[in-house]
Amino acid sequence: MKKNLCVTFLIIINQISAFAYELKTDTVAIEKDERQINQVIVSIINSESDNLWIWFDEPNNDRDDAYEIKMHLMKREADFSLFDIATDANMEGCLWCMPMSMRLFVKCIEPGNSFKVVIYKESRVGEGGYISSIDFNRHIRIYKNEDVVRFCPGIDSKLGIKRISYPYDVIILNEHMIYF
Repeated sequence: MKKNLCVTFLIIINQISAFAYELKTDTVAIEKDERQINQVIVSIINSESDNLWIWFDEPNNDRDDAYEIKMHLMKREADFSLFDIATDANMEGCLWCMPMSMRLFVKCIEPGNSFKVVIYKESRVGEGGYISSIDFNRHIRIYKNEDVVRFCPGIDSKLGIKRISYPYDVIILNEHMIYF
């Protein structure tokens, strides 16, 4: 049994050193009139020397990174894809001029910066449960810049990032928005 714990620990260390970011979760619960409002604050801190890219998606463990990246950035929504917006020199403005859709959400976090996701969930007192970091981890995708560029070349230009990356350091969601 000790041997298995050591192997698991080494695997975790290898994953952390290969992919340097921190994920911190804080929860605040307020009770009123037999209802409980949970505010879950998830902070993603980029300790990489290059950009990190994040977005939300439905959980699916069967897909590899290349498929996930291409599916999200190159998937066509009407007449465009996020890749088209970022790489087409004829495009003007930025995606965030229009109302935000969680299916089109992308955030590029520069080295040393952080991004916060604030989630609100309402429940009846006694139901137990709030959105935990484990639930959140099922829905968020975090990729290194080199992986995104490998599968979607040119998307990382300054103008491309400005066009498709959510421009703020905090996003506020309710539980229904994450689960599409």
